[in-house]
Amino acid sequence: MGKKGVAVWLSWVLAVGLAVVLGMFVLNWSRGLVTTQKEDLVERADLAELCRDIAFRIDDSCQNTQTLNMNITNNNNLKIDSFIVRIIDIYGLPQLRDANVTLKPGDAKQIKVVKQGIIKHVEIIPAVFSGDKRLACQSRKVTSETVRIC
Repeated sequence: MGKKGVAVWLSWVLAVGLAVVLGMFVLNWSRGLVTTQKEDLVERADLAELCRDIAFRIDDSCQNTQTLNMNITNNNNLKIDSFIVRIIDIYGLPQLRDANVTLKPGDAKQIKVVKQGIIKHVEIIPAVFSGDKRLACQSRKVTSETVRIC
């Protein structure tokens, strides 16, 4: 075999080797992508199933100069571990507060949330714990368009 034959053979070996290395890289990348997508879908399905059994209502709400006061009742069959409260003031500025209140099925509690300014709009989002993760149920949020002064 001459020098020309060795060069052609070596170039084919290098080209095939490069193709194999690139193929393995793409395979590992796509396998990792599929795994993370699968985990995300499983988490979303768990969240949807948990949130389906959550329901609560705001019986009364009012505000004073420092706090937003709400009477909340859990009217379904799953315990709510906490609430995320989104407050929009009269100028359209948002505030986000956590209310770490556990509400068992059928229970009612008064929640006080520290606020600033005069409230125009309130959204209350229930949250539950699944293992060590806190899952917020956006689909079960309750909105109050007007909050009276206490």
